[in-house]
Amino acid sequence: MLAIGGVNGRSSLLFLDAATVRDKLKANPWISDATILKFYPGQLQIDIVERSAFALWQQDGRLSVISEDGAVLEPFVARRFVSLPLVVGRAPTARRAISSRYWIVTRRSVP
Repeated sequence: MLAIGGVNGRSSLLFLDAATVRDKLKANPWISDATILKFYPGQLQIDIVERSAFALWQQDGRLSVISEDGAVLEPFVARRFVSLPLVVGRAPTARRAISSRYWIVTRRSVP
């Protein structure tokens, strides 16, 4: 988390911009929210809310892993996500389908 936020062992707590660290963390699609607290003289607390893989989304022949809120987390390459339900369609359709919980799930086996 520190590396993603741009914090290293030489970072000065006094000059550390908590909003910038938060923005860098939230730029990672797996992180839904982050809270950065500075406790002087030398402590930094980072709390994150992590997104979870919810479904596979297929559009234009590409598969992506998405969260429950429809955020694309990563391209589908890891077999650990093979058991997730499949959502097919354009982005607004897929997000609306997920948020309303009325969607068609296709189960399939991957060799």
